[in-house]
Amino acid sequence: MINLNSCGVSNELKERRETGYEILYQSQISDCTDQKIRILDDEDQWTQYVDSFRNDKLGSVSNIDFDKEFIAVVCAGTRNTGGYQIKSPVISKEKDTMMYYFEIEGPGKEDLVTMAITQPMIVVRIPYSSNKVICRWK
Repeated sequence: MINLNSCGVSNELKERRETGYEILYQSQISDCTDQKIRILDDEDQWTQYVDSFRNDKLGSVSNIDFDKEFIAVVCAGTRNTGGYQIKSPVISKEKDTMMYYFEIEGPGKEDLVTMAITQPMIVVRIPYSSNKVICRWK
């Protein structure tokens, strides 16, 4: 008997490879109290953001080429419980524009969650392309 197994590439992984975006950091705890998407497109903005951030993981990211890529800091704002996260971006090419859509996913009605205030965030490195690039909420 021969048993052949294969492992498919998930759509998310395939999309990451094709578009080249990279999740640098993701957390349930941050200083982001408002729901927003902040774009950092130069070294000074990035350094200032990292210096104000209370986590060493971002400080070790130093190989960002702002001529070829930018950083999107995506914050879900303050939530009353755990169980919230910002999903990996859904990417869509619309005419001459690459759209990166971010979505907040909350806990299900029956999910057990931590009873603590959370502030989910995700930091994503996104390459510029020959098309215009826009980040927004889904």
